[in-house]
Amino acid sequence: MKKANAEILLNEIALWRQEQRIDAATAERLAQRYQQQGSLLAVFLRWLGLGSVLLLAGALFSMIGLSMHSKFVSAFLVAAAAIALLYLGVRMTRDPSSPYPVTGAALTTLGLVDVFGAVVLFAAGDTFDERMLIQSGLLFTALASLGIAYRYALRWPLLLGLLAIFHGLGSGSAYAGSGEYVADIADPPLMAVVAFVVAAFGVWHLRAEDGRLARYAGFGRLYLILGLLYGNTSLWFLSLARFSDYRILWTVLFAIACVTEIVLGARLKDGRFSGFGIVFLSICLYTCFFETAWDKLGSGLFLFLGGLLGLLLGLAFEWWGRREHSTAQAVTP
Repeated sequence: MKKANAEILLNEIALWRQEQRIDAATAERLAQRYQQQGSLLAVFLRWLGLGSVLLLAGALFSMIGLSMHSKFVSAFLVAAAAIALLYLGVRMTRDPSSPYPVTGAALTTLGLVDVFGAVVLFAAGDTFDERMLIQSGLLFTALASLGIAYRYALRWPLLLGLLAIFHGLGSGSAYAGSGEYVADIADPPLMAVVAFVVAAFGVWHLRAEDGRLARYAGFGRLYLILGLLYGNTSLWFLSLARFSDYRILWTVLFAIACVTEIVLGARLKDGRFSGFGIVFLSICLYTCFFETAWDKLGSGLFLFLGGLLGLLLGLAFEWWGRREHSTAQAVTP
């Protein structure tokens, strides 16, 4: 939590105590949650120690499994570690008097990562396809993450579960060497459909959080953000010549989707729609410009024209925004 937010909450707690809304014990218990726990170095050392313990545990499990020549022993140990981490993480996160709510959420997330490791170790075999093995492990982990997220109203497991779903459907990245990274989506059309369905579900979830789903506040935002991210990225991949034979069609659909998001953001007054629409529309325009002009222009002229075009568009949008703002102020009585 940011220091400014913690100070605001501490001031509110002190005010409640002065107004006799809460007793001294409750005020002290609430204040412990938001008081700064040491310096930045202390926080760094605490997280370094946590990471070191986890790495040592992983090395120990691997050593035991190799010495006994049994993958099932390693899988059992990883599963036991997952259960222990999930128990401790959920308990720390749900305890209102715990001063380490973020640590509890991190332990819960690490426990779910161990669930993935245990599933992969149990299912691994000489005849099992590696890609199918990883996808199955990711989807199983996603189900466990979603179950824990909704059972205990925790956002971190939901984030991990959504990432596992999208990567289980075939998205991924890797280091290609020489400072280059590659990203891939096995089936971009399927990914786009699933992602935009997830985004639509996120919109519904956000509206329902004002009523019967108030306990899960913040869940809809994750659905919406990740759905728009993966949906737009899938359409962007499809608009590239190397990914599709119908590049022009997908480019048009990509641009329409971006404009639609900008319009929805304006109508719903939701900056998430507008932000993703503007960013990916810029990516769409730049991609079209790059694929059209890179081979025809020198690199210097290409970069100059691209920068000039971006500057002119930015100035035009800024002028238009200022004019609309002035018009709205003039109309307001």
